[in-house]
Amino acid sequence: MPFNIWCDGCQNHIGMGVRYNAEKKKVGTYYTTPVYRFRMKCHLCVNYIELQTDPGNCDYVIVSGARRKEERWDPGDSAQVLPTTPEQRERLAMDPMFRLEHGVTDRGVLERATPTLTRLQEAQDAWKDDFGLNRRLRGGLRAAFGHHRVHRGAPGEGPEGQSEHWGARGERYPGEGPGGWLCHP
Repeated sequence: MPFNIWCDGCQNHIGMGVRYNAEKKKVGTYYTTPVYRFRMKCHLCVNYIELQTDPGNCDYVIVSGARRKEERWDPGDSAQVLPTTPEQRERLAMDPMFRLEHGVTDRGVLERATPTLTRLQEAQDAWKDDFGLNRRLRGGLRAAFGHHRVHRGAPGEGPEGQSEHWGARGERYPGEGPGGWLCHP
């Protein structure tokens, strides 16, 4: 399912990402792009749901059997930086006063957002060395569980000409023992 819907048959919610075996049928074209209709049975009832591609809007349209759960929002409501519209871009190119006002507004938004961005950057930098963090974590776990640090020699290197495969079966391991091997009973 490409988005969240409500089934008209049983009034249950069907989440985005639920997979269906659908009947696919070509019902037309948008310029040279084919338009497909998908027919599938709700897994909770006997109702059939039909979806159709909408290449003109890069979306899907519910033809019958369900209604879309509206979860669209305005990016301006969540204090996101909005991209400029084509009209604004044209006006920025042509009108110097509008460009000046727009620059002042953008600087004000940047100044208000700088402390938050700085905190986010500092939090991200704390996790930047993920290899070092992982290494310290593994070292602590090895110490807690009593595992020894494994020192690997060249392949085929071992006591009495034995290979590493022999040592991996349980009796001896590469490490800091006599001859570079740990003995475990």
